[in-house]
Amino acid sequence: MQNRRDFLKTTGLVGTSLMVPKIFHLTSSSSFIGKRLVVLQLSGGNDWLNTFIPYQSDVYYRERPRLGIKASEIHKLSDGLGLNPSLIGLADIYDNGEMTLFQGVGYPEPNRSHFRSMDIWHTATDGTSYSDQGWLGKWSEKSKINFPSLEINDGLSLAMKARGGKSMAVANLNGIKRITDDRVLQAVAHSHEHEHDMASYLYKTATNVTEGANYLSSLIKLDSSSLNYPKSGLGADLKLVAKLIKQDAETRVFYTTLSGFDTHANQRGTQDRLLKNVSDSLAAFRSDLKADGQWDNTLVMVFSEFGRRVAQNAGGGTDHGTAGNLILLGGDLKKPGVRGAMPSLKDLDHGDLIYNTDFRSIYAGVLEDWLQLKEANQILGTELGKVTI
Repeated sequence: MQNRRDFLKTTGLVGTSLMVPKIFHLTSSSSFIGKRLVVLQLSGGNDWLNTFIPYQSDVYYRERPRLGIKASEIHKLSDGLGLNPSLIGLADIYDNGEMTLFQGVGYPEPNRSHFRSMDIWHTATDGTSYSDQGWLGKWSEKSKINFPSLEINDGLSLAMKARGGKSMAVANLNGIKRITDDRVLQAVAHSHEHEHDMASYLYKTATNVTEGANYLSSLIKLDSSSLNYPKSGLGADLKLVAKLIKQDAETRVFYTTLSGFDTHANQRGTQDRLLKNVSDSLAAFRSDLKADGQWDNTLVMVFSEFGRRVAQNAGGGTDHGTAGNLILLGGDLKKPGVRGAMPSLKDLDHGDLIYNTDFRSIYAGVLEDWLQLKEANQILGTELGKVTI
């Protein structure tokens, strides 16, 4: 007997939506007014020390004789901290009070495995706990509103999953079009619900997937923005998110990912290209939303599963570390600028930076201050308190 997941695989629905409640209000025009969260995950463990450079630190240049970025090349944000030259597109955002940089972000009992550490960030646990539900998935489950969350990806990240969550994943514009053009899927969705459990499940899944895709497609067709985004996957993802926001899509949370940050060798060129993609894509996204009056209602959160070690390695790269940074971007930040103390580059834990801000306290601020959910501790399972967003 096939189980439901196997059945979805054979029908091509797996990765599109494994959550089957009706998640969209299918109206031709929405009147949604509220806050939206856009999460950008930098997969691979970004080297934050070469992203925001401690240019007054002798230790930084001593430990990175080949990788250290000269003070003359950077855009200075504050005393002792400068912006990687590839991120120059974010300089104006920072200077206008639209960026918050949290330093020394991590969690207890840090783990240097990509998969385990990312699971910890996704589930808002610590290095000793496990969960199969994500913090944003549980948010969608607990929230009383009907607006869903959407991931621009082939499938849902653990962060977006929950047993009763209302998340949907679409890879791109073509993914939406494939669903709306799929005659078999449309036929199933418009058939009658069947009494057999498996057939009934397929009917409900097909109905919700096609309704969601049809709704998204109707909004995208209405947008005629000519703003130039980078010709990259991330640029396309953020352009799609901007289209939906500008058309008042009933969606509160968007999630997207950029991979490639596991820079064990030849880091400088690779990271510079990745950071330029991030910078140019976010700058275009911000300009797009500002022009439409939506930037003040949007919060962008950028994170990676861990930072990297202070010392460069023999291959011209850096190895897996622990604490790093977290960036928030938006037009309505209460405390922009640099927050949290820069971890010591001398007092290390086996060569790694020691965190001073638990990432879950930032999550709590996002949930309570931005998404207006007063049950953050129930979702995060901790009483760490929250930072002001």
